[in-house]
Amino acid sequence: MEFDSETEGLIEYASIEKDKTGLVFRYFDSVLNDWPSCKALDDKSLYDLYFEGINKPHTIAYCCDGLWMTEGYKVSTMENVAEVCRNCGTVIIKPSVGSSGGHGISFWKEGEKDIEVILSDYRNCVVQEIIEQHQDLAAIHSESINTIRIMSMVLNGEVHLLSSILRMGTGNSKVDNVSSGGVACGIDENGCLRETTWNAKGQHWKGHPQGVELLGR
Repeated sequence: MEFDSETEGLIEYASIEKDKTGLVFRYFDSVLNDWPSCKALDDKSLYDLYFEGINKPHTIAYCCDGLWMTEGYKVSTMENVAEVCRNCGTVIIKPSVGSSGGHGISFWKEGEKDIEVILSDYRNCVVQEIIEQHQDLAAIHSESINTIRIMSMVLNGEVHLLSSILRMGTGNSKVDNVSSGGVACGIDENGCLRETTWNAKGQHWKGHPQGVELLGR
């Protein structure tokens, strides 16, 4: 599979070597992925079971169809979960199913809105401690946690890496999702950032829109 070198990981079409057929990612994605299975795999409340022992954000509580649980999937109450949040001081609440684009995420810290009021808005979510990103990523945009996304494809029993990008927030946004105002930059085969960033509207900049140079990082 080949991607345009400048917009690798960002363009909406792909070229298959066998027949050079152009495919829009939205169709390509739906054909090659088992979406019924993805519903279970995409449930964030199950990640601690799927990825046990792997470094990831620390989840302190879960809500599954209105049932609240604390760490270790111990059945609890919303009131107890609220107390755990107060002990942490700062948390992030994420929808655990049907989420995309950073929508529905809430940030809370002690002294702000009553945490129980926020928790009562969710029926399916995870509550996690706030993580601190590496200083090199914070130097690009410190308000959001900037993440790398890798697209892969399993073909004939082998995993092929198709593209990778770095997503970054902009302005005062606390999320890096492109559909929520963030931008993305392709990563080359040596693991370094390319020069151009793109947003969801196809607008592009040399470096981060707020002036940080990215090429070669």
